[in-house]
Amino acid sequence: MESSSRAAARALPVLIGAALLALVAVVVFQGKRVLEASPPLAVDLHAFGDKGIETQVPLGVALLLHLDLAGLPVPGSYAVEVDDASGVQVLQEGVGAQELQATVKVPSVPPGLYFVRVTAPSGELLREYGFRVMHHH
Repeated sequence: MESSSRAAARALPVLIGAALLALVAVVVFQGKRVLEASPPLAVDLHAFGDKGIETQVPLGVALLLHLDLAGLPVPGSYAVEVDDASGVQVLQEGVGAQELQATVKVPSVPPGLYFVRVTAPSGELLREYGFRVMHHH
């Protein structure tokens, strides 16, 4: 029969490993909760013209896009769509047209170029915006 001190010595590495794994899990989940709890980054977007897309945002944050709607017809509501450069839709939602500005929350997205389109209920494109998500340096 094995002595209790030998059994405890053999179980010690297993217990240390389990404790480290539990510690790592707590740190990872706490870090994720902090990231999810951080407020979205407010970004004012204006329709792009000859200058192209100049708005750049950091990687890893949700965005609160403020869209300039001044001068658009007032159909009662608009559809706002956010697509990546390859045309994959990231978000689509309706916004009211009572204001000269609409606000849309976009989750954190990978690096790249994104297009934001405002359309009338008929599907007519009324305005287009863009932003670029940059890699961390």
